[in-house]
Amino acid sequence: MKVRFKFAKYGPIRFVGHLDLMRYFEKVTRRANIDVAMTEGFSPHQILSFANPLSLGITSDAEYVDFELKSLDLLSYEKEIPEEEKIKTFPEGAFVKIDEECSEELKPLWNVLKAMDDQSGIGFRMLSARVLHEWQKGEKKETAMSLVRGADYYIQYMKPEKLKEGEDFFGDDFWNQESYIVTKEKKGERISNGHGGFKKSKVTIADVDIKPLVKDFSHEKADFLPEGTDIEKLHTSDFYDKASMHMYVRLSTGSIDNLKPEVLMQSICKFRNVEYLRSDFRIHRIEQYGQNEEGGYVALCNMNK
Repeated sequence: MKVRFKFAKYGPIRFVGHLDLMRYFEKVTRRANIDVAMTEGFSPHQILSFANPLSLGITSDAEYVDFELKSLDLLSYEKEIPEEEKIKTFPEGAFVKIDEECSEELKPLWNVLKAMDDQSGIGFRMLSARVLHEWQKGEKKETAMSLVRGADYYIQYMKPEKLKEGEDFFGDDFWNQESYIVTKEKKGERISNGHGGFKKSKVTIADVDIKPLVKDFSHEKADFLPEGTDIEKLHTSDFYDKASMHMYVRLSTGSIDNLKPEVLMQSICKFRNVEYLRSDFRIHRIEQYGQNEEGGYVALCNMNK
């Protein structure tokens, strides 16, 4: 069965890269005795996939990893569970949260989530788990990565002294522009040199309008955020400041259109005529979304596929 886990990544762990994160979860599931499905072949590895990876230095309360599990049983070296007694099927859409009580029927799923949370290190927190749709032969399989269409961020500017007196870094004069321009560098492509080898074409530089990829924004708590969102209760305690220059924004994210919050900050810095330094910002991802048939945004933790 396929299970989607939602987790938070915060504190110093924001500097752990995506490849290290994959290895980390492989170790967590082993320590937690999770019955994870493995690939077949000479070098088997766990079957898992992540949603849109975080850039280095960004914290989050909405990271997702999908695991293929053989069962919801916690394995034990002391007592082997017979195959016929293992919990190999579970109701599609079954959902549990780490900090909420669940019914006895959902207890096996909650136990797996709790075991992973207990084995997680500082800077990680398992938040929820959902059993996903079992793909049948002939159906188009979708991963968390392919489902992502948007993400919400909280962004804080830490260096107001660089601005002119009375200037707001996230002021409306920027948002009221007809376009938000950033300069992007496109790396050269490998092309044949005509002699059996390859060479790289020239690097091209172009101005790109990113405004269509900014779906919504607000200086205060926004209506587009998930219901019940309280930024002070998220994993932002190491930098959150009510009096700071900050904003909430929803950006296109995923394999079709993707705008990183750092690129948006580069555009604002260019408009404000200040040097862009990544260390001048604190960025926190609040949620990641797919889309329903009507085009509305749905949090990945609420999707069964």
